[in-house]
Amino acid sequence: MKGYILYMRSGSVLKRFIGAAMCGALVMAGISGCRIQYVEDETASDETTAGSMEEDRQVDINLWYSDEIYSDYLSMCAAQYENANKNVHINIEYIPETDYMSTLTSEAVKPGKVDLYLVDNDNLEQVKLAGIASENRLTDIYNVYNYSQTALNACTYNDKLIAYPLSYDTSFLIYNRDYVQDADMSNFEAIKLFAENLEVPAGSSISSVFTCDLKDIFYNYGYLGAYLDIGGKAGDDKTNIFNITTDLTKAAELYKQLIEYFYIDINSVDYYSCINDFEQGSIVFTIGDVQMYQRAKVQDGLNVGVAAFPDMSEEVKSAPLSVTTVVAVNPFSDDIAVVESFAKFLTYTGAERLYETAGVSSCRRIDNEDENLDRIYESYDKSVPKLKLMYSDEFYALLEITMHQLAEGTGDVQSLSNVRDYLYKNWQSDGGTDSESGSEEQ
Repeated sequence: MKGYILYMRSGSVLKRFIGAAMCGALVMAGISGCRIQYVEDETASDETTAGSMEEDRQVDINLWYSDEIYSDYLSMCAAQYENANKNVHINIEYIPETDYMSTLTSEAVKPGKVDLYLVDNDNLEQVKLAGIASENRLTDIYNVYNYSQTALNACTYNDKLIAYPLSYDTSFLIYNRDYVQDADMSNFEAIKLFAENLEVPAGSSISSVFTCDLKDIFYNYGYLGAYLDIGGKAGDDKTNIFNITTDLTKAAELYKQLIEYFYIDINSVDYYSCINDFEQGSIVFTIGDVQMYQRAKVQDGLNVGVAAFPDMSEEVKSAPLSVTTVVAVNPFSDDIAVVESFAKFLTYTGAERLYETAGVSSCRRIDNEDENLDRIYESYDKSVPKLKLMYSDEFYALLEITMHQLAEGTGDVQSLSNVRDYLYKNWQSDGGTDSESGSEEQ
């Protein structure tokens, strides 16, 4: 799960639920068109649902997925849904990740093969163009009251919601609470000021206040991400390519200064060294993901805190990268109403059990017992969804190389211009934008 080599990504990313009787009641409410309330926000589901079927007709639903971390959650939801809908049977099929997309796009067009499936948001263009993703019509549920705008953007293609947001991963700040109390962690300039004033206790094992993985674009993207405007908000428009703006130039310079200030060596620091150093108390702050947080919080004597990915300064913002795992409904299904109802159950009704059973964070806004999960959601809320464009892998590969050059001191804003110019040349052969390649905005 660790290591989002985003242009060769091989896997999807990581409260108590209500009692069985209440769960059954919610399921029946969801499939009979009754109103459902979320906290104080009233949302109504008036879609045609399983309640309109003949109760004696057997309905078989086929669900596909490719990441085994979801196995227990999917099985739990299927059992609860079947218990409330005696005529529905849900078949859950695991397909290895290496064969998943090719198998899915070829088999989903065949009758009775696939009714709904899990997929990462960056594959949504592929499944939509293959004709196997139908529109999510439940906009009274899937809105900003119940989900981050990031989650909705991740599920949007050509201005239409075509999936149901399930879970996400993103990067954020992880810190040792024993050394950080009431400190400003909103931006890296404030963290540098904290480092200057930190009095290290005698006998402490701290060797550095902050370090981070500079090799993986999943953790590096946030430093420049607020100004890498590419693909539009939904990440599906190849004519939208970033300009070399003053803010992007400032962010790149602050990124280099941050590395120099904390003496971070790209050749000696990686994801696992950050985990180990943090667990051993050698560093106070690092950038991590949900898996790093989960590993750190179970270490004896380690008091772990979390904050959203810091801005570069008070004026220069940040925006980490995120990957959202979604549920998509196949329009070739014979029982669309039932399938849509179960998709909602997976991503809305059962969402409070997702972290407990699968170890991944829910896209639905819920009350978490662990307040750190709320801070992680704040980082997701400011994040940029991974692009849906089918040939966007080259962008992340080029950007990762450029970020390495910046970290090593061999690159500058011209390196970013080279990435931009390459995208203009290769992505816009069928149409350009209003901006000219290489132009700079002030």
